[in-house]
Amino acid sequence: MGTEMVLELAGASRERLVAASEKAFAELERVEGVFTDWKPGSVIWELNERAQGAPVTAAAEVLDLLDRASAVSAETDGAFDVTYRTVGRYWSFAAGNERIASDTEIRAALPHLGFRNVVLDRARSTVRLADAETRIGLGGVAKGYAVDRAVDLLRAEGVTSGVVNAGGDLAVFHGGSPAAEATPVGIRDPSRLEITLTTIRVCNASVHTSGDYERYFERDGVRYHHLLDPRTGRPARGARAVTVVTPGDGTRADALATGLFVMGAQRAVAWADAHPGVEVLAVAPDGAVRRSRGWATLENDGGGGSAADRGRVDGCAGAG
Repeated sequence: MGTEMVLELAGASRERLVAASEKAFAELERVEGVFTDWKPGSVIWELNERAQGAPVTAAAEVLDLLDRASAVSAETDGAFDVTYRTVGRYWSFAAGNERIASDTEIRAALPHLGFRNVVLDRARSTVRLADAETRIGLGGVAKGYAVDRAVDLLRAEGVTSGVVNAGGDLAVFHGGSPAAEATPVGIRDPSRLEITLTTIRVCNASVHTSGDYERYFERDGVRYHHLLDPRTGRPARGARAVTVVTPGDGTRADALATGLFVMGAQRAVAWADAHPGVEVLAVAPDGAVRRSRGWATLENDGGGGSAADRGRVDGCAGAG
């Protein structure tokens, strides 16, 4: 993930907050070590090396995350696809080592890409890749999972409220949920990152953004970013940024942000409108800002709406 995590915590003594913070940071490192796909020896690296054809035993945590990722793949019709690494391995967005996948590589990889190639057997605790050329990558969901794990750990350590921010993808949590405790969260303008496009207020919610400005390079006037469309094997071009808000499920919000970005701004908003419990703000390639129907209640302390209205995704309750 390569992500810096920032914590803002309250509700316990300074000593307990410091100790809880250290455990949360250690958990982020542990999750990264388990779910990275590029580090030899990691669980996902091992699956990509050994799970072609023959089932490989995997821990319950790995099976659970693969199962949840596959569920989002299904509900987005493959726009989020846990097997994007099948073609993604031919791209590089590392500074100084940028690489554009060739047409030949993309054509050869696409027939082997598909989340249904990941076969889970919960009874036997195994994973199998049905296609020998399929590769798994959890970069579009692991950060959300890491944030969820950090929140769970902090709550268990007695932290009653706070913000866990992993590179702009964050969770806000409160022990209680009166509207007065709503935390402001700024959404950046993808064209001018120093500018706040809008501000929302949430109490117990996950806020995740996917944008073409996160990992990218430019060549011959074209921006190449890391959010690949599984249908084409190339960077998705239907949005500049997509922000997803859900009531406290960062794992799903992270995966949805990726999948809805791939869908494009217009389809992303339509998808959210058809799925209660998800709100979306999407910036189209031309800079137009599109919002799902319930998004306005998140803005500017609910945009004049009641706390009950906002409770759809922001976790707030009580009088507005």
